[in-house]
Amino acid sequence: MRGGSAGHAYVVRRPGSPLTSDAHITWSRREMAHCEVPRRVTFVPRLPRSAGGKVLKGDLRDR
Repeated sequence: MRGGSAGHAYVVRRPGSPLTSDAHITWSRREMAHCEVPRRVTFVPRLPRSAGGKVLKGDLRDR
């Protein structure tokens, strides 16, 4: 990607959801600006959060 880093989406699926990484990227291309579309999608059971409720992005990067 030119001028920045490639996007990576961490997605929490609802139980029983048939969502795939390809479907998520296809949706992103339709709904988001080109520079915001993730290159990779990782499904996680839950997002790590701090005591204040903020997402711990460093913990996601360490996975």
